[in-house]
Amino acid sequence: MPKNKKTKIGQVAPPRFVAAVGSLVITWVIAATFSTIYLARAATLPGDLNSDNNVDVTDLSILLSVFGTADTRGDVNGNGSVDIQDLSALLSNFGNTATGGLVAPTGLTAVGGQGKITLDWADNQAGTFNYYAVRRATTPDVNNEAAWTRLPGNHTASAYDDSDPALVPGATYYYYVTAVVDGATYSGRSNTASASPTGSATPGPSPSPNPSPGPLPPGTTQGTLLWNGDFSTGNLSQYASVQACGADRVTVINDPMGLPRKAAKFTVYDSDVSPCTPTDNPRAQILGPNNIQLNGDYWIGYSVLIPSNIPSTTASGDNWITLHSVYGLPFDANTNGINEAMNLNPGSQMFYSRLSAEYQFKNAWTYPMVKGKWVDVVIHLRMSTNATVGFKETWINTGSGWQMTKFANGQTRYYVNTVNAANGGGPNHSKLTFYRRKGIMGVGTIYYAGHKVGSGFGSVAPKSY
Repeated sequence: MPKNKKTKIGQVAPPRFVAAVGSLVITWVIAATFSTIYLARAATLPGDLNSDNNVDVTDLSILLSVFGTADTRGDVNGNGSVDIQDLSALLSNFGNTATGGLVAPTGLTAVGGQGKITLDWADNQAGTFNYYAVRRATTPDVNNEAAWTRLPGNHTASAYDDSDPALVPGATYYYYVTAVVDGATYSGRSNTASASPTGSATPGPSPSPNPSPGPLPPGTTQGTLLWNGDFSTGNLSQYASVQACGADRVTVINDPMGLPRKAAKFTVYDSDVSPCTPTDNPRAQILGPNNIQLNGDYWIGYSVLIPSNIPSTTASGDNWITLHSVYGLPFDANTNGINEAMNLNPGSQMFYSRLSAEYQFKNAWTYPMVKGKWVDVVIHLRMSTNATVGFKETWINTGSGWQMTKFANGQTRYYVNTVNAANGGGPNHSKLTFYRRKGIMGVGTIYYAGHKVGSGFGSVAPKSY
C-alpha cells in the first residue's frame, strides 16, 4: 500500500495517482463507506522521473527519450519543455536517493581556513527530518565506506565548522552530508566537497585586528576613504540597495578563512531569475551609493573567495560569472555604459575583464582563477568618455604580495573610454554581484569582504594577507 494513503480495516484506499508539476484536481470513485480520506504529498527528488526514490540511469533514459518535447515525464523543472535545464537538474542529483521521503542535501561547499574547514549547504526543504550528519574522509571514493568517519554532533543548521585538532595543514579532506530522521533513516548523500586547512589556529601570535598591507605599490598613494562597504556593521546597512530572490541569498557572516573581519556570503540558485529579479539569468547583488562621477579618479578594493568545489567543467557555451562592476543607469545592453567589470569563467579557469560591444566584447585582461583562498583586488579607474584620457589599472594579491597585472596589450595601464554615451555620465556605483549564466550550476556560493571606494590605493586595499 502506498505510504501516502491511510485506511482502516475493511475499507479500500482510492487508487494511487501520479501528478505532474502544477495545479492538480484529484477525483476517485468511492469504493467503500468511510468518513475521512487523508491526502499527503510526498517529498520529491528532482530528476526521479519514475518515482522510485532514486535518480539513476533509468531516469536519464526517460528524459533523453522525450528530450526536446513537451512531455511532462521529462519536464523536471515544470517549465513546459524538456530541455538542457531539465538535464542539468537531473544530473546534479544523479546517484542520489530519497530514503523514507528524505531528500539528499544539495549545494555542499567546503572552504579551508586557519586550523579548520567550513562547510555550508542548502537547507533540506522537502520531507521531515531531525538533523544532518556530516562525514569526512581523505579519499573522494564514496563507495569505500570504511574510509568515511561520522563527525560528532547532530546538526540542525545547514553549516558546520570542522575544527578537529587532527586536521593536517595542507592535506585535502572530503565531506558529504545526509539528512536523518529518528536516528535510523538516512537520506541519500549530498554532493562531495573538499578543502584543505591553511594551518593550525593555535601556534604563533594572534592575528592583528588590522594587519598591515605592507608598503604601498610603486606609484600609488594612501588617499582618502570615500565609502566603506566592508560589512563591519554585521549587516548590509552600508549598501544603497540589495537585489536578490530571498533574504538568505546575501548574508553577513564571520570571515570563512578565520580572519578577524566580516564577510558577505552570496548564494544563488539556478531558479533565481525573473520575476524575483529582472533578468533571465540567476543573480544576487548589492549596490553601493552613486558616488562615482564622470571625470573622477577612483580606487576600488575588495576581496573575493571562490570555493574550491565550484564546478570547473560546466555546460557548453559562454560560462560567465560576473563578480564586480561599476554601473549606473541608463544602461544599454548593446553598448554597455561602463567599461569595468570583473568576471569569472570556471570552465576556462580564469578571471577576466571584458569590454563593451563597441570593442566587440574582447577581453582586456585575464588572470588564472584562484580557488579556496582570498583574492584581494584593487582597481584604479579614471572616468572619462575620451579613450585617451580614461583608463583602468588592476592589482592582485593572492598571498605573495601585490602584483600590478598587465592587460592584453601588454601594458599595466589600459586606456579606454571608461564611460560612453549609453551611460550618459552617471552617477555610477560599485557593486558586488553573483550574476551568472543560467544552467552552469544548480546552486553556487561566493564570498566577498573588504569592499571600499577611495581616492588612493592605501585607502581601499584589502588586508587578507
